[in-house]
Amino acid sequence: MTRLAIRRLLPVVLLLALSTGCASFRASCGNTSIELPPVTIVGDPTGRHGDIYDAYDLFERGDKAFVVADWPLAEKVYRLLLEKYPDSDVAPLARYNLGLVYERTQRWADALSVYEGYGEDLGKDVRLDEVRMRKAVCLARLNRHREAQQQLEAILHQFGVPPLEFNEARARLGIAYYHDGDEILAEHHLRAALETYERNAERGVVHARAAYAEGYFVLGEINFTRFRGIELSGDEEALARGLGEKADAFVAARNYYTLAIRTYEPEWVVASLFRIGLGYELFYEAVLAAPIPQGLTPAEQTEYRQKLREKLQPVLNKALQAYRRNLELAGDLKVDSEYVQQTRERYATLSQNAQQP
Repeated sequence: MTRLAIRRLLPVVLLLALSTGCASFRASCGNTSIELPPVTIVGDPTGRHGDIYDAYDLFERGDKAFVVADWPLAEKVYRLLLEKYPDSDVAPLARYNLGLVYERTQRWADALSVYEGYGEDLGKDVRLDEVRMRKAVCLARLNRHREAQQQLEAILHQFGVPPLEFNEARARLGIAYYHDGDEILAEHHLRAALETYERNAERGVVHARAAYAEGYFVLGEINFTRFRGIELSGDEEALARGLGEKADAFVAARNYYTLAIRTYEPEWVVASLFRIGLGYELFYEAVLAAPIPQGLTPAEQTEYRQKLREKLQPVLNKALQAYRRNLELAGDLKVDSEYVQQTRERYATLSQNAQQP
């Protein structure tokens, strides 16, 4: 939804330039004067040879196109408005909405260019923290995480930022720190932001859900990295300790991925479910590859391996189930990402291996 749909001026007496031009209106009643801003009309006044519009007409058309996700039309109208009426009251909002159109169509560089087109005076009804937030989102999508951090830090230090936008900036800052390689600061900001998000959600206030979905996914990734880094080796005591640590790390990662799934944000639902399936698969492989207890005869070793596979079969089944469900959801949610491709490949390979004796 675009911000603050602007309606046309009330149909009081207007002086119109019939082709291209502008006029102002001044009325006096006693000692009172009323000043109306100049209005420009472009087009054929008869309506026989083309369209007739002013800045407010164009903004309303763009707004309607945006609402029904007609992105080509919305882009065309907003661009025309900015070209014909760059100094109108609605031009700043049209610029903002044009940036949103580019974001919806994943044209991140174009969106960033639009937001960077604001001058020091942003114009009517556009807030500085909003522009900074949109810039940060685009920069993050372009893998320019250090620059995204700068925009988000500026929001956190800006006076008067509304609480919901402040918390969103804190969550996105944690994500940016993660991608820049600082997991400590990432966790610091994300834990605080997600705690606030959960309190708000309990009260029925949900804002910027996609940002928090990604935040849960990032915390899952941090724990998933720890899970993968724990090796199962050493004597029986060390092996048991490592197995416990590895299981705990995976459960922690899985819990965060589950929270990401519960946001119902398609991109992060698919990414998280893939990671859960991969976690079960890697856990299965790690336990199978762990050292065999010492002192067993060759026959006992074979029996040990067989029984271990039987005990681990439920883990393998959970991996297959997660992959299969993810492919179904990806189709339903119309998501086609690297995680969908990886799910498809892992599921095919794991299904084939599971059928082998």
